[in-house]
Amino acid sequence: HIAETIKKLKKKIPNIRIEALIPDFNGNFDALEYVLESKPDVINHNIETVRSVFQKIRPEANYELSLEVLKHVADSSLDIVVKSGFMVGLGETEAQIITLMEDLKKNKVSIITIGQYLQPSPKQVQVKEFIAPSQFKRYRLIGKKVGFKKIVAGTFVRSSYKANEIIT
Repeated sequence: HIAETIKKLKKKIPNIRIEALIPDFNGNFDALEYVLESKPDVINHNIETVRSVFQKIRPEANYELSLEVLKHVADSSLDIVVKSGFMVGLGETEAQIITLMEDLKKNKVSIITIGQYLQPSPKQVQVKEFIAPSQFKRYRLIGKKVGFKKIVAGTFVRSSYKANEIIT
């Protein structure tokens, strides 16, 4: 349905720019290829969090598979921007965030978003820490040093936060 939606939008609005937020397709790279063939401008697959808390936050997913999906998009012969996002405030350290950024960069991600984790309901994991605006500024500086083209970071930043501005 993702690919078909992209195709129909591009047919109806030829100059549209599309960011597709995709799952890991449970490792089904044929499904990923089908989405890539629809030629979105940006593929966004959120890594969500650092490796140490990944299974607690995304028990159905796999950190390494998420990285593989991102690299596969980047290695395609298509001119698609690769984007990922993650949350902070789940008990991670700055060193773990840096490692996560390095993992994303090694897998050819060019844009990242970083936002504060906010507990959506009492059933989800509790917030461990509220991150200060100065720390988000620090994460932006670290991301630039790691080599990302664009980094959007802040308390209320989400994966598609100002998506149109980010890719222009």
